[in-house]
Amino acid sequence: MRSRGRIMIVLLIASGWFAAAAAAAAQDLDLVNATVIDGAGAPSRTTVSVIVRGGRIAQILERAPPPVDGVRRIELQGRYVLPGLIDAHAHIESPAAALRALQSGVTTARVLGDSFSRALGTRDLIRAGHAPGPELLVSGGIIRPRPGEAFFVTFPQFGDALDGELRGPERIAEATRAMLERGVDVVKVAASERAGVATADPRRAELTEEEMRAAVTEAARAGRFVAAHAHSREGAAAAVRAGVHSVEHGTYLDEPTLIEMRRRGTFLVPTLAVMSPLSDPQTTRADDVVLQL
Repeated sequence: MRSRGRIMIVLLIASGWFAAAAAAAAQDLDLVNATVIDGAGAPSRTTVSVIVRGGRIAQILERAPPPVDGVRRIELQGRYVLPGLIDAHAHIESPAAALRALQSGVTTARVLGDSFSRALGTRDLIRAGHAPGPELLVSGGIIRPRPGEAFFVTFPQFGDALDGELRGPERIAEATRAMLERGVDVVKVAASERAGVATADPRRAELTEEEMRAAVTEAARAGRFVAAHAHSREGAAAAVRAGVHSVEHGTYLDEPTLIEMRRRGTFLVPTLAVMSPLSDPQTTRADDVVLQL
């Protein structure tokens, strides 16, 4: 059987085997006597060989091929091989967190948050080959009426709103352009307040439909999508009408909004699993954050 898909990083369920598999993206490799899970719902296949050439899966054989000069051969003894995992909503800011995600089998992650551009810097270190990690698609922070210290330090041109609010479609469009100029891969807007902290109510909407539409319009000009942090029913509905590409969390979504999302092709990222705690006050160090609400 042939596969034209690129081999990202395979997760081998055994300590010490991951590093060998990670090298597959850059070399010819024969993984023999593997148990393969294809991620598409087919039953696992045992005692097969995955043939990698030029960083891509060339063949999956039911037998072990003869050794080939210059090709690294790894006997897996029945250990598991599966496609790289995609984390659709992560908060990875440091190289250490990126490495942990990679060692967990994540090869692509959407990073929907950033403090002082740490996630963007980590992304660039990985892309330049200086640090191991997944492919990171980073938002560079979140656009909301009160975006917080990290936003104003990163974008001091909005300092006039430091003690007030960033409001109106024109200011939100301007903030979106600033994010895009910084090189973000996706734009994140706040359709509702946060969950899990005493000072916020996730049922309360934040940006208006018109403000979020301004962000969507600016992002589209740059070929980027907008993700909406949305717990509240009203905020999520407004975000969908504004044209966002995805609704993150969606805690209080109602049926009419879900129907409209299906009609528009809007994705729901429900963030059902949390890998690091979110509390108030938060005691988790930034280096420990992999995913949070």
